[in-house]
Amino acid sequence: MILAPYIMEGRDWTAQHCPDPAGWLMSEKLRGIRAEWDGAALWTKIGAKINAPAWFTAGLPAGVRLSGEIYAGRCKVETVARLAVQYGQFKRGVHTYRVFDAPHTPGNLSDRLSQAAALVAGSPYAAPIELTVCESLDSLIDALQTVQGDGMGEGLMLHHPTAPWKAGRSWNHQKVKSLSALLAQAAILA
Repeated sequence: MILAPYIMEGRDWTAQHCPDPAGWLMSEKLRGIRAEWDGAALWTKIGAKINAPAWFTAGLPAGVRLSGEIYAGRCKVETVARLAVQYGQFKRGVHTYRVFDAPHTPGNLSDRLSQAAALVAGSPYAAPIELTVCESLDSLIDALQTVQGDGMGEGLMLHHPTAPWKAGRSWNHQKVKSLSALLAQAAILA
């Protein structure tokens, strides 16, 4: 079964849909493989079961759904993460499960992320994404330049802090991956 219609995904950032990102939550857009925890196993967006070893899923909550990314650190391509997903080549100290939502947990995004952090606190290989509050369009530009400065970071995600969970693509989560597009939009807003 393809899970894509049942997960929440972001849209590409535009000034039209988010002219002032102040107050939005900001995180690095990780270059890894999207993975959904169903409370017992990890799954890809296309519905393939990920054969993760027991040591990797140890401490993930039974019976609770999480959305996240199998991540192997900053790199130009997600090859190391893809090897784990496609061939079960998980490596201790390299692969982690970075959680960015607990879809069936009640509340807004901030509530769900807080609950997700508590749910994975006992897992040695899972952690919540790191969030900061965006102060302005200028701080968004600075953060994107920092993430992409070494050529290894993919971009940023903006998350509306009071957004409810909703399947499908959402303007409450926006991908900011192009510095030139961001600067062009910022010039229009100025």
